[in-house]
Amino acid sequence: MHELEVEYSIINDEGLHIASGSQTIEYIPAPKEFMLYNAYPNPFNPSTHIKFALPQSSDVQITIYDINGRKIENIFNDTLDS
Repeated sequence: MHELEVEYSIINDEGLHIASGSQTIEYIPAPKEFMLYNAYPNPFNPSTHIKFALPQSSDVQITIYDINGRKIENIFNDTLDS
């Protein structure tokens, strides 16, 4: 988990200062590289194998969506070693 400190200042069209502040955002960086292989057999069968590889330990979340973009099921949400 990493933290990012964001400071902001809001100025209107006339150049008047309206507000300012800061916010700390916690985030988990995503790996820059990964491999996602073709699903086998194709995803229209009753069961499918999804193979992927990560260069380092990472938090992984795998979610299935239908063709209309609706979330069907979150099938995996855990940390994996590379």
